[in-house]
Amino acid sequence: MKFNHKKTIIGLFLFMDLMVCGFLIGKSAIKNATRRLFIPEVTEDKTIEDSMIFVNEGIATVIEYTVTSEEDLAVAQEIIMNEQQELILEQNKISQAIITSNKKEDAAKKAKIKAAQAKKQREQALKLAEQRRKQAEEDAKQLQIALANEEKAKAAAEAKAKAASANAKQQTQNAQSNQTSNTNSNKTTVKKSFTGYDVASYALKFNGKSYVFGGQWNGELPYTGTDCSGFTMGVYKHFGITIPRVARDQAKVGREIALKDIQPGDLVFYSGNGGVSVTHAALYIGNGQIIHAQTPYLGIGISKIKLGTLVRTNIRRVI
Repeated sequence: MKFNHKKTIIGLFLFMDLMVCGFLIGKSAIKNATRRLFIPEVTEDKTIEDSMIFVNEGIATVIEYTVTSEEDLAVAQEIIMNEQQELILEQNKISQAIITSNKKEDAAKKAKIKAAQAKKQREQALKLAEQRRKQAEEDAKQLQIALANEEKAKAAAEAKAKAASANAKQQTQNAQSNQTSNTNSNKTTVKKSFTGYDVASYALKFNGKSYVFGGQWNGELPYTGTDCSGFTMGVYKHFGITIPRVARDQAKVGREIALKDIQPGDLVFYSGNGGVSVTHAALYIGNGQIIHAQTPYLGIGISKIKLGTLVRTNIRRVI
C-alpha cells in the first residue's frame, strides 16, 4: 500500500489551522488526524517505508508547533485579560467622566434657571419700587394740593371774620351814635354801654383758639381753653353778665328770639340727638354766621348758622 503525498500535506495544514484558532489537540485528536493521512492508493514514486518516515516527521513538526502555540495562547490569553481589565477601567473612567459632565451640565442649567429667577425678582422689585415712588410722588402732590386748599380756605375764613368784625364794629358805632343825646345847646352827654355787636366783636378775638372740654375760662386774657358753653359764658362774663355753665341751662335764660329777628350777640342752641335735648351752644356774629367752640380738632371757629346735621333748637337774647 502507498500514500498520496499531496493529501498528506493538506491534512498537515488542517492540523496547523486548528492549532492557530485555539483548539487544543489531544492524543485522540492526533490519532484521528493521522488516520486521515492514509490514502489507500499505490503510487510508483514512494514506498510504504518512505511514506511513514514523511508522516512521522510531519507529526513531530505538528506536535512541536502545537506546543509552541499553546504557550503563546496562554500568554495571549493573559494579555487579553489584562487588556480587558484596562478596557473596563477605561470604560469606568469614561462613564465617570460622562456622569461628571452631566452633573456639571445639570448644575449649569440650575445656575442658569436660578440666575433667571433672580433677574426676574430684581425686575419685579425695581418695578414695585418704581410704583411706590410714583405713588409717593402722587401722594405728595395731593398733599400739597390739600394744603394749598386749606390755606385758601383759612384765608377766606379770616377774610370773612375780618369783614364780620368790621361790620359789627360799624354797627356798634352806629348804635353808639344813636344813643348820643344833647342835654342843651352848649353841652353833649354820651351814655356809655355795650351792645350785641360788642359781644360779637369780642368773641371774634378768640377765633382759632383751642377747644378744651370742661375748661374753665373767666372771659379775660389770656385765653385758657374751654368748650362750647364755657366759651359763651366767658364772653358774656367779660361784659359783666352771668349765665349758667351748661348749654341746656343757658338755653333757658333771657328771652326767645325768632330767626328772622336774630342779631349779633344772641345765643344759638343746637341738639345732636334729634332735638331731644340741647347739646351745643354758639354766639351769633351777623351775616348768617356763628362763632363757637367746635371740637378738639377744629377749636374755636366760624360757621354758618345752619350747622351741619345738628338741629337748631332755639335762639336766646340776654342783653
